[in-house]
Amino acid sequence: MFGSDQRIGWMIFVLALILRLIWAVHLDKNETYWADEDDFLGIAQNMVDGHGYDSRSFRANPTLPFYLAVVEKAVGEKRQLLVGRIGQCVIGAATCLLVWRCAAVLAGPLAGLLAGLILALYPAHVYVSGYFYVDCLLEFLLCLSIYLSLRVGDARGKHPWKWAAACGAALGLTALTRPIFLLGIPCVAAAWVYAATQNRRTSLISSALMCLAAAAVILPWTLRNQLRYHRFMLISSGLGTKLWQGNNELADGSAFDRELYWNDKWDKGGWKARLARLDPDRRQKIEEKYSAVEAQVKSRWDELNKQGIKDDRELAADPILGPLAVHEMCEHPGRTLELFFKKFVPLYSALSPTISDSNEITPAKKWIASLTFYPVLLLGLAGMALAWRQRRRFAVLYLLIVLVSCAYCVLNTCTRFRWPLDPFLIIFAAMAITWTLKSRRWIA
Repeated sequence: MFGSDQRIGWMIFVLALILRLIWAVHLDKNETYWADEDDFLGIAQNMVDGHGYDSRSFRANPTLPFYLAVVEKAVGEKRQLLVGRIGQCVIGAATCLLVWRCAAVLAGPLAGLLAGLILALYPAHVYVSGYFYVDCLLEFLLCLSIYLSLRVGDARGKHPWKWAAACGAALGLTALTRPIFLLGIPCVAAAWVYAATQNRRTSLISSALMCLAAAAVILPWTLRNQLRYHRFMLISSGLGTKLWQGNNELADGSAFDRELYWNDKWDKGGWKARLARLDPDRRQKIEEKYSAVEAQVKSRWDELNKQGIKDDRELAADPILGPLAVHEMCEHPGRTLELFFKKFVPLYSALSPTISDSNEITPAKKWIASLTFYPVLLLGLAGMALAWRQRRRFAVLYLLIVLVSCAYCVLNTCTRFRWPLDPFLIIFAAMAITWTLKSRRWIA
């Protein structure tokens, strides 16, 4: 089932690589464009200099910093960013190959070819290859995980243990890249069990082995976190903070919620402006409430500093803001549900507004994003409807798209958070195009 014309694979890979290299070379070879890039590069430089993985707990997702450290160590010179970008171009092109393979298995050779070509040309995917966000590595690892999960399903009654273990390891690395993709583990396990209409025992054993392999990858990092931060933290912190940012009294479901904070030092989401729009009594109550919250966070901040954990905002705030968010959500379930659905708008927009002052988001880029994403979205939804008759076969893609999207909408969203899901929307879109061509008898 997985055999395919190698010439098609080379064509997709070379096309994808050329486009990504053109983009990477056009960027300033030793300059960064976004604040997150500087964070990850700083962590990598610390490792190269022999200081270990030194970061605040929110940046304890290690895959990208380790990649950057390996690149810098191999090159032997500081800030040779072009080499790191070229590496990401190769990784991005390899992702296109994985999507080609997955789509060919799920929907046939033509759908595979279309999916691979669409992703090779897809501007958002080309774009991430040039920047040191986690997304380029994340998309590769996530697509690799799904490819390996399909290999398990392709075993047809044989013992697919090696593929299950490899899938678990890939899912573990995916979660270490961005922790919300821990959800990929139950998605894959549930899809295997659901798809196995007869021999469920093999699927259950494969699922257990996959979970063990994922745990073997993740838990050493969890142990490192215990030693470093003196508390249990599976991968990184921030869950309580992000839950509060997306569900507090002033949240509005926009992309700016993810940077809300009540003090001037950390707020980039417009807390004061939102507060000013309230009536005086309501505004005073919220100000008094967060004056007390500020004192609690400050106390915990000082306690962490005494333990040698310096200036770790999320580690200080999570235990306070998480319960605060849950209380707010339970007190106002209607508003919580309204915010949940509002958050789908920035998540599934072509390009949501950015908080950073970077000039990278130009009107031309917004138009390109709109002209390329919305057709993929519409065709993808059509493909999801068409594939519903074969839902056992496509279960892993349905579960991944729905569960990760809903998880983000419980927290907070922006367009970039959706990008790792776009390859799977493209697979469904390619299926819709194939069905249309065949229904009109333009192809056999």
